[in-house]
Amino acid sequence: MNYSRQREMILNILSASRSHPTAEEILERVRLQDDRVARGTVYRNLGLLVDSGEVIKITTPEGICRYDYIHTPHAHAVCEICGRVTDFAFKDSRFDKYLLGEIGFRVGCSALSVRGVCRDCIEKQLITCEKDG
Repeated sequence: MNYSRQREMILNILSASRSHPTAEEILERVRLQDDRVARGTVYRNLGLLVDSGEVIKITTPEGICRYDYIHTPHAHAVCEICGRVTDFAFKDSRFDKYLLGEIGFRVGCSALSVRGVCRDCIEKQLITCEKDG
């Protein structure tokens, strides 16, 4: 992939972020640096970065796509209520090497996402239940 100033801006934004921004949030941050960058340029470069394996695309239960720069091995916990994406350590390399090796599959790049309910949403549900009960 050839060098692109816009792609470098996107990678810098993602590598500095822990919020798993959407394409529109990335566009807003890119435009703070250069207000002439087109929406299509950001979307096209995100697609190239995902295809090349430099960036992970995470789709929330609502269908919102969020992006993450692959900087260290980790997995994602996706809340099914609010859509928040949280990083967590996942160090069981046997998952890739052995489990998938048993079916004759060689892993290139992997991303694990676990769906459930985050702490904040659980607490909100408990508060609502207490008020109702």
